[in-house]
Amino acid sequence: MISDNLYLEAEKAGIIIDCEVQLPTTKSVSAKFDDSTMFIGIDDAAMRTRADERVHLAHELGHCMTGAFYNMYAPIDNRGWCERIANNYAIKKLIDEDELRGVIDSYGGEIGIWELAEYFDVTEDFMQQAVEYYFL
Repeated sequence: MISDNLYLEAEKAGIIIDCEVQLPTTKSVSAKFDDSTMFIGIDDAAMRTRADERVHLAHELGHCMTGAFYNMYAPIDNRGWCERIANNYAIKKLIDEDELRGVIDSYGGEIGIWELAEYFDVTEDFMQQAVEYYFL
């Protein structure tokens, strides 16, 4: 399973993951400390579905693996850049472009975002971002 692979990837990179933090608003967070230790916090209680967890974990892993971190004092354009980098990483991790094209082609181009999200086991919002990333 991809979620398991994401956890393994984090473990191999030495990233600490805590799934018992309380983050009801953001559901997840990542940080890099001065000693280069990286951390991902996931609020399991806030995750509605497995797809939600996969998307959040892949996104936070994207921050860690690319070094796209910012702090609360960072300018908004820097925050946006870091979020975009993390999102793009997550998209590439969870949705293979060739497989996405194949699924769309197999339906003659007549497939909804919700059906693609279900197929790839991601959220609808994330699937919309992936379609825009690959096709726009």
